[in-house]
Amino acid sequence: MVSCSDYDDDINSLNERVDALEKTVAELQKAIEAGAVITNVQSTENGVTVTLSDGKTFEVKNGTNGTPGSVVTIDKEGYWCIDGIRQTDEKGNPYKAQGEKGETGEAGQPGEPGADGKDGCWYFPDKDGFWHKQYYNEEGKIVDEPTDVAWTPSAEESVRVVYDPVNGCLQISNAVDMEEGQVIYIPITSNLKSLAVIPYILDEDTKYPMAFFYNIMGYETKAEVGDATAKYVVASSTNAKVHYRLNPANANTQDWEWSMIDRTIATVSPAEATRAAGDKSELLSIKSTTRENDEFIVTLKSNKSLEDLRNDILEEHAIAALQGTNKKTAEVMTSDYVKVSSADLKNFTVITGHDDMKVFELPTVYDLYEDVNSIKGRTPDTRMLYTGSLDLNTIVRTEATDLRNDNISPITPTLVEDLVDEGELTYEYSLPKEFLLGNNQTNQQDFVTLDGSILKVNTEKWPNGTGAIGTTPIVEVYALVNGKVIASGVLKVAIVEKDAVDKPAYVVTVDPVKMEYSDINVDDVVAKFTWEDMRKVYDALSITREQFNENYKVKAIDQIPNAVELTNLADGGDTGDHTNAVEMRFNPYGIASNTEGVVKITYEAEDRTTYAPIVIEFPYTIYHNHKSFPDFNPLYVNVEDKVAPIRGTMVNGEWEMSTELGEHFLLNEYKADGNHTKLYAVLRRDAHIGAKLGSHNNINVDPKDLSKQVLEFTRPIEGEYVDIPVAVIAEKANGELDCVMTYTVRFMNHFEITKITIPAMKENANGAPVVASPITYTIKEAFGDRYLVKDGKVQTAVAEAYGLKEGEIVATYSEGLNSKGQNWEEEFGKNDKGGNKLTLETNAEGVTSITWDNAGSALATDVKAKLNLEVSIDGISIVSGNAEVVVEKIK
Repeated sequence: MVSCSDYDDDINSLNERVDALEKTVAELQKAIEAGAVITNVQSTENGVTVTLSDGKTFEVKNGTNGTPGSVVTIDKEGYWCIDGIRQTDEKGNPYKAQGEKGETGEAGQPGEPGADGKDGCWYFPDKDGFWHKQYYNEEGKIVDEPTDVAWTPSAEESVRVVYDPVNGCLQISNAVDMEEGQVIYIPITSNLKSLAVIPYILDEDTKYPMAFFYNIMGYETKAEVGDATAKYVVASSTNAKVHYRLNPANANTQDWEWSMIDRTIATVSPAEATRAAGDKSELLSIKSTTRENDEFIVTLKSNKSLEDLRNDILEEHAIAALQGTNKKTAEVMTSDYVKVSSADLKNFTVITGHDDMKVFELPTVYDLYEDVNSIKGRTPDTRMLYTGSLDLNTIVRTEATDLRNDNISPITPTLVEDLVDEGELTYEYSLPKEFLLGNNQTNQQDFVTLDGSILKVNTEKWPNGTGAIGTTPIVEVYALVNGKVIASGVLKVAIVEKDAVDKPAYVVTVDPVKMEYSDINVDDVVAKFTWEDMRKVYDALSITREQFNENYKVKAIDQIPNAVELTNLADGGDTGDHTNAVEMRFNPYGIASNTEGVVKITYEAEDRTTYAPIVIEFPYTIYHNHKSFPDFNPLYVNVEDKVAPIRGTMVNGEWEMSTELGEHFLLNEYKADGNHTKLYAVLRRDAHIGAKLGSHNNINVDPKDLSKQVLEFTRPIEGEYVDIPVAVIAEKANGELDCVMTYTVRFMNHFEITKITIPAMKENANGAPVVASPITYTIKEAFGDRYLVKDGKVQTAVAEAYGLKEGEIVATYSEGLNSKGQNWEEEFGKNDKGGNKLTLETNAEGVTSITWDNAGSALATDVKAKLNLEVSIDGISIVSGNAEVVVEKIK
């Protein structure tokens, strides 16, 4: 039996849980409406927790069961997942979360069906509880098709929360007391009010944030490749991301159509804009937009070269802004501008390779017809088994040679494949009709056929294929980006009987070298590979020295020029007079002082199927523990706290605050660490703006020499002293500046206020104002006995000794604030005449007085206040002090 109280308890518990859910939903909506952004949605032991950018968390619980919840999200590749598992259709295709731009759509907007999941459609979990499929029809309009697949869980499952930033919503299903299939829909976006560029990098000339591209330049036709008169066009570009701050942070961007507008500005000097052309929409297009927490990220592509902005008189710049048009209201919103900067890449080379794409450049098609003999004598670029086939797309790449770093050996190519979007780079292959070799001028092209990128032996003419063995047909290769031709090449293929595979490299590693940077000597051999070591290699490969000399040559020396260098003494044909085959040296002028790496030398034979490449590796570690800086001179520096006090002096009638930095150190006793070429001082970044470092008045010290450097302070000293942080650098031979010792140069104020005199003030019995005047002060030398000002009077002889003229000592009085931060008016108020009760005034003659006027009321207690004094002593110092103002009550 169950009592009524048991039912009541269950009902009350259920109501409490329902109330808690309603409260959670209401508070979550309120926080989102205030601009909060969802930063995380995750399953917990009792349900699902939603975390916002303001740090608040909201938990949607299952109820009393304490079952972990389930989360529907979009993964990094843009596919829908439930608890990390991608959702798929009946064909196994994953559900894409957003439609992609088609071929004919407007910039940044979806157009004709794209290649999503290979069929151009996308899905979203609708508020009806089912997945919906969407795609573009022929008119470019979105077609919505509900599926019969529910995203909501069954009644037996746990709570499920959908986080859908694409459509701007959070959806809850199967929480406590919700019916099966019921959905709570919470918008997670607000109306967009404004947007602004987040400036990650600023252009030095225009001070605009920057968007940088590499433009991939090409030709309209194949015939133009190699023609110096042909016109380049932009085939594609690298991607550039511009980040925008949305207001509010959770603003809805889906209701807006986005595009880029651009214009040019012309400047005579970087700071002087002279013209701004009207808005256009031809320079940039939007590839995609994404949201990351409170940032709106726009990925851009360049459509146009900036070379036509060159001008001999005006320096012109391209700038662009993001512009949105609200789909419902037609409201237009525009961001601030970014500077568009691009570099045109015009030189490309088709390459092929072996052994993990070691680079072999192909001669151009132009070379084929200009100098066919060079291609005839060329070693084949690749091989093909006579019974097999060769997919040329697997061995051909294109290098952007404009980005080649020739200081690195071997050269690591920058591939166009890595610069453009997937699918933009394609290759076209063709067989020249004729390639004649041998005394009988055999046409090598008769032995093969080409179908797209697949090369095979011509079995119609050579049924067994053996007749093709030993021939070397050639293939013309054209690299195209979006249909624009960027490069060509001639690939030479050897047809072989056996599936001859290159022998793997034989790698030998020399014992690692670890060396202190200071101990490096440019002439020292720090590691070696001896002839005895080399003969061990011969033995391991079962070759003789004569075979090595006849077949091997240096293929590459992978070193760091002017830093870590290898000397090869084992070229084929070497007599062996040298003790070592390879030697390694360090150059302190080029190598980093804290680094490690491996350099190597590769010997390779032309016949890579018979003779394995030989690779000798030299690992190394360079470290540096700086040992010595010059000791401080205890006569001028407080060694314990590393402070050098400096007093000003009169030089040729002018006041000067300066010091020779060499005096602060015992330079004669100093010996620099090895490979440290210069010792000099610089101002640390936190140094006072009034200081400058130079040889007297020259800030550019050359040569950099601590013994010849002078530090000057060029402003009046304010306060007791001004500390200038100074860094002493022991510059290394390689130019590194990380060996640093710091200390403080303290410029002392030469004067101090010793007394401020305020005449006695006592309230008048008849209520008339009481005036204290004049107020005087005394200034004394901080390091001497002379008075510059005594009881308000300038001591002429002392002033002249400091080069001061009449009027160059200026006193300024001001009201001191009380403990509550109140001035005199706020503390004591006004009298019934409308004036302040306590007043500070300076007349035309420079006499300062204080007036008390309480309009007749008797004081119940003494009035006490603070008076501040600041005295500017032209070009030398600013001194300050304060005194107490007292108005005594009549007892």
